[in-house]
Amino acid sequence: MSTTRALAYIKGAVGFWGWYSFGYWASSRIYPVSADWWWLNQFGFCGVFALGIALALVVARRAALPGKAGDWIALGLALLSLLILNQNPLKDVGLPLLLLGTAAEGWFSAWSIVRWCSWYASQDAKENLVLLLIGIAATSVVKMCSFALPSFLHPMLFGAILVFMTLSLQGLKVSERPVPAPREGYTLRSIGALWQTILSIVVFFLLWSFLNAVFTLNFGHIAGNGGLSVALVLGTQAIDIGFSLFMLWWVLRKKRSVDWTQFWHIAYFLLAVGLLTMALFGPTRAVQVFLSASSELVFMFLVYFLIHLGRRSACPPALVIAIGYAVISMLDWAVRALVFSEDAGFGDAAFAPVFLFVILATIVFLLPARSPGMHLLTAELQDHVQNPAGFDDQHCHDVGRAQGLSARELEVLVLVCRGRSAPYIAETLYLSENTVKTYRKRIYQKLGVHDKQELIDLMEQQEDC
Repeated sequence: MSTTRALAYIKGAVGFWGWYSFGYWASSRIYPVSADWWWLNQFGFCGVFALGIALALVVARRAALPGKAGDWIALGLALLSLLILNQNPLKDVGLPLLLLGTAAEGWFSAWSIVRWCSWYASQDAKENLVLLLIGIAATSVVKMCSFALPSFLHPMLFGAILVFMTLSLQGLKVSERPVPAPREGYTLRSIGALWQTILSIVVFFLLWSFLNAVFTLNFGHIAGNGGLSVALVLGTQAIDIGFSLFMLWWVLRKKRSVDWTQFWHIAYFLLAVGLLTMALFGPTRAVQVFLSASSELVFMFLVYFLIHLGRRSACPPALVIAIGYAVISMLDWAVRALVFSEDAGFGDAAFAPVFLFVILATIVFLLPARSPGMHLLTAELQDHVQNPAGFDDQHCHDVGRAQGLSARELEVLVLVCRGRSAPYIAETLYLSENTVKTYRKRIYQKLGVHDKQELIDLMEQQEDC
């Protein structure tokens, strides 16, 4: 890979790792004062502001956030938040100023998510995957840097990241239209077909948010946490860096497809190992190695999933992404607020077996080997917006109708001609994969072909006639 191409990837991926890096640092700073002000958490502000952005888009009837001036305003608020939250000890800042810093970070996160993800939604799914994997590795590097640097240097590190994010975004054209044709977009009914994937995300965040709030170990955040050893920090990040580098090699060098079901199995497995360690040895610092590694993977996947929904939805991507991020943020805030307000806590790890059972049930029932939602994400990486031969849908429809195909067979034929996979067709037409394969077999028989290549050759021949 050329240096120019590598720099372009880093510039495109900064939306992933820049937002997450600054967000986790801010969260690690706010945690120590959460016991005094249980409602004070940037996730609550993120949710409120993201919902406000969604409402503003609806009222203004816009498909994307207007102008680039908002990026610089968001940057200014982020730098203000950085200066306030970097004070030590933070309690001495006072509630009004602390509230301002937390709200400023919440606005920056909400704005950045919608702006960056709107651009990602206009890109190819495989390009998003590569940028996501680079983002995971870069985030881990930033975590290690923030742990190694003294706290007074954090403003320089994160200030540089925030400026780099804004400058990178200024050079990107945020499209108001998703990649696929609008008629292929999700509806409320088809989004309901993804309930397994959505519920898997919700369950993970419920468990992870609860664990973060209950223990003083500050799971998932390592910046400035003096109780952690260098070995634990390196161990935590080695898992995520190793995963992202392997996946990049798998996708770019081996040119293989990605099964998102296995991705989630890894994330839940790491969470389960952390809970098992807690059950056996208590809430030791070593537990963070597994919980932090799993949380980074799931947070990144969440953003990718919102991009997928935005790209495939009949609604503007920015609106879908803003609503999705608002829901997850408010859920995260609600769990943490409940724990802090009720002063919930455990002197031992007796609840760990219960959480392990929840994880097992999630993997078995919500993440089966053929989970429709996960396979649709996998199919998206293999799909092409245009059909491989370049002929239009109407031509496929006319040829099929001339050969006596039924209305349902014509729908399947058009999608097959576009190069769509069986999982994608099944989700689009609300059919099972076996039914799709049966329809495809009948189509081949009626058209006198044996495989997809012969079908394409037939379409080309008919087009020349």
